[in-house]
Amino acid sequence: MKIFDEKKLTDKAFSRSIITSILGIIICLACLCSTTWAWFTDSVEYVGNTVKAGECHLTITLKDENGVELTDISQGVDLEKDVTYTVTLTLPNSSTSGYCVIETASKIYFSDYLLYHNNTEDTVVTFYVVAESDMQGVKFIKRWGIFSNSPDVLANQTLTIPVTTGA
Repeated sequence: MKIFDEKKLTDKAFSRSIITSILGIIICLACLCSTTWAWFTDSVEYVGNTVKAGECHLTITLKDENGVELTDISQGVDLEKDVTYTVTLTLPNSSTSGYCVIETASKIYFSDYLLYHNNTEDTVVTFYVVAESDMQGVKFIKRWGIFSNSPDVLANQTLTIPVTTGA
């Protein structure tokens, strides 16, 4: 009498289990590789929307006492001693807020800022700049947004740039 019914593993059964295991490993590797490839090569493209960086539509004009407009003011202009220059900031309707940065060799000044509006007319702010000595390379740079400091010159006021001494 036999207590155990011994089954012998035949070559055919062994081959079938090995082939099934190897096939399972290959399927798992194929799924892993395709998932990894999909993860790292995924992209979304939609032609209908265009993303643009914010633009400052603020315009700055600088005129001397004779009404002559100076050009390339963002690159730097020369200011003459005791001449009153008129600075006009114009913000078009439906534009972002903006202000003017006046950059000299020794200090940076901030103008009053113009707030965002949705009116039919442009917002205009005018102020004046007087240099106590001849200055070279003074830049008038437009910026959008609102800064957290208080402005150095408000509308219809005069900003006097003092004489700078060598450090």
